[in-house]
Amino acid sequence: MLKDLFTKFTNNYLASTREEFTNHPIGTLVRATIPNEIFKTNIINENDYQIKGSVGQGNWAAIPWICIFDKKITTTAQEGIYIVYLLSKNGESLYLTLNQGCTKVKNDKGKIDAIQYLHDTANKIQQKIKTTDFQVGPNINLGSDISELGQLYTEGTIFFKEYKQNLIPEDNVLQDDLKKMISLYKEYANTFLKDEKTLTPPQNSNEVLAMKEDLSNEIYYGVPGTGKTYKIQQDYINNPQKEENTITITFHQSFSYEEFVEGIRAKVNASTNQIEYKVEPGIFYKACEKAAKLAGYDSILEMIEDDERAEKIQDAIDNGKIVYFCIDEINRGNIASIFGELISLIEVSKRCGADPKTELVVTLPYSGQKFAVPANLKIIGTMNTADRSIQLLDSALRRRFRFIECKPEYSGYNQKASRILKSINNRIRVLLGKDYQIGQAYFINISSENEDVEIFECLRDKIIPLLEEYFYGETQKIRMVLNEYEDFSNSTANSFYMEDNEAINSMEDYVDSPQIYKLNENLLTVKTTEQAKNFIDHIE
Repeated sequence: MLKDLFTKFTNNYLASTREEFTNHPIGTLVRATIPNEIFKTNIINENDYQIKGSVGQGNWAAIPWICIFDKKITTTAQEGIYIVYLLSKNGESLYLTLNQGCTKVKNDKGKIDAIQYLHDTANKIQQKIKTTDFQVGPNINLGSDISELGQLYTEGTIFFKEYKQNLIPEDNVLQDDLKKMISLYKEYANTFLKDEKTLTPPQNSNEVLAMKEDLSNEIYYGVPGTGKTYKIQQDYINNPQKEENTITITFHQSFSYEEFVEGIRAKVNASTNQIEYKVEPGIFYKACEKAAKLAGYDSILEMIEDDERAEKIQDAIDNGKIVYFCIDEINRGNIASIFGELISLIEVSKRCGADPKTELVVTLPYSGQKFAVPANLKIIGTMNTADRSIQLLDSALRRRFRFIECKPEYSGYNQKASRILKSINNRIRVLLGKDYQIGQAYFINISSENEDVEIFECLRDKIIPLLEEYFYGETQKIRMVLNEYEDFSNSTANSFYMEDNEAINSMEDYVDSPQIYKLNENLLTVKTTEQAKNFIDHIE
């Protein structure tokens, strides 16, 4: 079965990248089907290991991967040592590797020092651990013109084995190779980390919780297009280990307490044909009820009244029985109105099953029932700072969440597009501030084959309308952002904005030299690379 799945992966991924990303079956194959099949082999178990696959964040990745994490070592591809299957950019080679997370070390040290660090770490491990079953890294070939992350994956490879696209071995060979790589992984842990705290058996339930997952409430915030929603999709909504217990909503201006917690609903009685009014639970109430049931209770009230609730809820957390409540666009709703008295209950220390001295129970206004938020429920939100600055968010909410900023990224996609985006954002920060920058999602699908035309069309159809919203009525500032301001001729045919001579002439008797601009009428006629370059090259 693994052979068939890996063959489908290698044979179809490249063609899939030319198709719509959302809900593509190849994404499901990498994120869910292959990880589940690996667990079915019983080579590893879900208590000790986690498997995560990725084909990109909202757009196709040049180098897709499937990671196997020892939970005692790491549970993220950004740092630590782990096993990872890597597919080369051309799809012709699938590598089974023992590799290193490189995102964090690159952010901490910069690319050049990060490469040296990855080499040094790999050398230390290779000197201590010997194998004849695998080749010694970093000699894998993921392709030319790959992303910075792909390059660092190459540099960080410790051991590897290559499978050619049309020569994927039988299941018994694939499983035997994985067993041997797992054995090396365990040897690494025993040799290098035996004295580390991460390998010390947990002494109490709180250590187990900290080791398995941080249940603090989180909000991912940033400018449009930085992958905030996509992150919660990957980590929770589309995560095969969490999706069953994930509940997702989007806040908007008319969202209310009655929809969120509980409220009175009018319904027609089918037998009497009369309107009846009943108290109905909202979506957050139902999420809390589900969390209580995962802990072994029939209702929230039963949970509250149980003197042993702390032990039962902690046991649920230890066994991964957690509800993930995801709120997209959390700052678009009226927080005080929606949460009501729950603003106190969502604090981690006030949860039912947390510290008995601090846990909090309230009486709901409509039903009169006692209510508490179980400790095995995690709230994750996203917030677009261009809609409302982080400083203007309800202060009570800010205190109860951990805020994680998602910044625009300038690597991992077309290099020319990333340079142009960085130049645009540099100027926006000066004119408006960091909360009005533009995220990489707008440019992430730019191909290398027709990059100039695609970048031009993205600027014309997506970026300029956004800039006109940001700089309403201030066209000169938009021209500054596009670097069309000082030495750029007003009459050039290669600027996005041109002087509106008709409007200027109509007012010349009343206003001295007015500066009025309009979008270039030739923008829709740009078709060739040469035409597009004339419009975009000066922006960098």
